[in-house]
Amino acid sequence: MTTPTVNRWQLARTLRELRGDRPPATVAKALKTTISSVHRWETPGEGGAVPGPGALERLLDFYAVSEEGKERLLQLRRDARKSAWWSPYHVDRSYGMFVDLEAAATSIESYENTLVTGHAQTEEYARAVIRATSIDSTDDEVEEEVQVRLARQQAWRERHVARLGIVMGEAAIRQRVGSRGVMRGQLKRLIEFSTDPKVDLQILPFRVGEHAAIHASGFVILTLGNDGFTTVYTASQTGSLFLDDRNDIEMHATIFNKLRIAALGTGATRALLAEAASDL
Repeated sequence: MTTPTVNRWQLARTLRELRGDRPPATVAKALKTTISSVHRWETPGEGGAVPGPGALERLLDFYAVSEEGKERLLQLRRDARKSAWWSPYHVDRSYGMFVDLEAAATSIESYENTLVTGHAQTEEYARAVIRATSIDSTDDEVEEEVQVRLARQQAWRERHVARLGIVMGEAAIRQRVGSRGVMRGQLKRLIEFSTDPKVDLQILPFRVGEHAAIHASGFVILTLGNDGFTTVYTASQTGSLFLDDRNDIEMHATIFNKLRIAALGTGATRALLAEAASDL
């Protein structure tokens, strides 16, 4: 599956590869543009930019790309400029990019410290979380974000390609969100969710004590197998980041593996979820 964001990332990565060892200043001088423009064209995430058709053609001529290769990259540019399905909604651009990448991923590894993973949130739970954290949003904007959350879940269920490895802190199932009924329904949803063969859901219990991600509120490792790249997405109420540096990716992969080792297995996870539901 391709999305505008995936096409954008592919184009940026290809342009960086084509530049090779040439200094950005050399390319900028040849195209009569700025060094910052060259950098933005090669940046796939937040802060990047898709070059205009004329600029891209001149760039590909400078790199001596074949006519066949040039047409492929120009088509990739056209696809990258298409509107994503989430564009009409009032969602942050970086979050929208994450949604696009997630939809194309073949593997998703997610750690959440205090919240139920978005893939398994009930509508009522999602609405309570979004309403509480959307300080300046209107009721309509809250509802739009709820619908985006539900659409993400539906996209995964319909495509059902990406494997989900999820580790959630015990706080996520103990902190009551919404009414007792809302939270009880959420816990029952998690138990059902954990039976999906594509899902590996684990709870990191309080008794583990200090652990490798004790400073982190959460992160997601997205791997797009057919496209050959991996990124780490982190988000908070003040902003979000895509981490593409190999060292950052390897560090988060190591942390996630440590969390999986420390967390409960499938059977013990379901038992703890049932216990938490019973307590309500």
